[in-house]
Amino acid sequence: MISLSTNSIKTPATNRGVDNTLNLNKFLIYQGFENNLGQFILFDWFQATILIEIDEHMPDFRFFATELFLELFDIKAVDLCFEYKGINGYNASLYYNDIYIMYNTFRPDMGIHIKMSGQGCRDFETLNLNYIEFFKKLCKYNVNFNRVDISIDDFTGKYFTISKLNRYIKKKCVCSKFLSAINIEKTKLSDCSSLGNTLQFGSKASDFQVTFYDKLKERKSQNIIVNNNIKFWLRTELRFRHERAKEVIYKIIDDEYNINVLVKGILREYISFKDIKSKDSNVSRREEEEWWIDFLENVDNLKLTNYLPENSITKKEQWLKENTSKSNFMVYLSKLNNLKLDDNTQNYMFDLFKKGFEKFDFNDLKVINQYRLSNHLEPFTMSEISDYIDDINILMSLPF
Repeated sequence: MISLSTNSIKTPATNRGVDNTLNLNKFLIYQGFENNLGQFILFDWFQATILIEIDEHMPDFRFFATELFLELFDIKAVDLCFEYKGINGYNASLYYNDIYIMYNTFRPDMGIHIKMSGQGCRDFETLNLNYIEFFKKLCKYNVNFNRVDISIDDFTGKYFTISKLNRYIKKKCVCSKFLSAINIEKTKLSDCSSLGNTLQFGSKASDFQVTFYDKLKERKSQNIIVNNNIKFWLRTELRFRHERAKEVIYKIIDDEYNINVLVKGILREYISFKDIKSKDSNVSRREEEEWWIDFLENVDNLKLTNYLPENSITKKEQWLKENTSKSNFMVYLSKLNNLKLDDNTQNYMFDLFKKGFEKFDFNDLKVINQYRLSNHLEPFTMSEISDYIDDINILMSLPF
């Protein structure tokens, strides 16, 4: 379950990872985390690729992909569909509704690609799954996160419209780490009516992009019936790719940020709408507009940096050096009879070694092997590690 702070998001009622389901009508089921502003925060796209090591003992690739699907999404094999079709060079797909796992029958080195569109994310939620456990399962493998989109849907109309944002841009009342913004309007040719308006910060090729668009007009232009009570529906979408996607996933896994604070903190760091009435010629010195602060619930800025996952070997090594080295040294010294060289040092260290092995499991082995493979080292098996411990034990018991 994703941890949710009480002052920004309501506590989830179930283990689905979805706090509230708003039945707009029988044609449209809307799902997402609802915060105190009546906004909905939701995952709206996900793609990742699992890289695998190939050897002569590997089972049939379709069987391997099927087992992976069942593990990640906890469904029965009979519920899966298969077809020889895919994207980006993958020629075979297993799928459940709009959740896809794809692979290339001739190129297992391309790995296994997972894709959930916006509807696929909704299908994921209807399976009573939650994203935290899903991300953790993926991190047991050698995984590349290709893309994750997180959206803020506002039905209130209290904060801004696309035209308002465009007005601030034209008045040069925006400070942003993005170098450009693009406004796109879709128009119906028969009567010149607007079918939708999109404001995009950042290029589609970049690892991070923010898009604002009129979701209500988009739905209606696609002939999706929307409840007449819904008069406003504006979506703010944060799209993360590659390293940025990985960073966001790890921040969520480590429970450092809840999703609401995460996306709004990043949004505030990258885009700031400034006081349009200010006379200060230096726009960066102007105060932020109150409506923008209110929309973001006045969260602190959150920078995107190269983020180190909590379960990485590098971070564990760093943590050991900073937090346990002195404690281990103090405990060791306190148990010595004297400061003469003897077997006490190696006995003490080997006891720690053995206790670590007793807690060690296959998930830990996957983390180690992922690190070793990334550093061009051969992976270990559990039996090899067990034999290694036994060999050390025998070596220490030999008289010299």
